[in-house]
Amino acid sequence: MVSTSTKPIKWTGRTDLSGVDLDKLFGRTRNQPVHFEPEPIDVLAQCPKCKTVETLQLLEGKLMRSRKFFETDGKVYHDCGSSLPCRLHK
Repeated sequence: MVSTSTKPIKWTGRTDLSGVDLDKLFGRTRNQPVHFEPEPIDVLAQCPKCKTVETLQLLEGKLMRSRKFFETDGKVYHDCGSSLPCRLHK
């Protein structure tokens, strides 16, 4: 974004932020929690029965929505009817 102000910015030489109101600096209201969204992790799932290989996403250790895979008791299964859980590789 280009500044349209004609007033030059004066450099004060200050590099530390002690005493600076960071809430005001970043536009937050007082006592508003800082919230970070967790990033999904890509894993490779391999079905032991039909040998299907697909990239799946896990968010905080849980399987994100998938059409062909589901999670039960912390294990990921393929919908081909396999009773064995898929092998997961990072």
